[in-house]
Amino acid sequence: LTLLQHVDIDSEYDMLGYGIGIILLNIGMYFVAPAVLITKIRSFYKLQ
Repeated sequence: LTLLQHVDIDSEYDMLGYGIGIILLNIGMYFVAPAVLITKIRSFYKLQ
């Protein structure tokens, strides 16, 4: 929500767009990045 204070939001569509973008960013950080990291670590240990 702190990120939204630095953006000029003129309409509900802008607010919706920024909100969805922040939600997708959170999904990427909390689910996608750890999954990629785990698969990289597993493939590294399988090569040894």
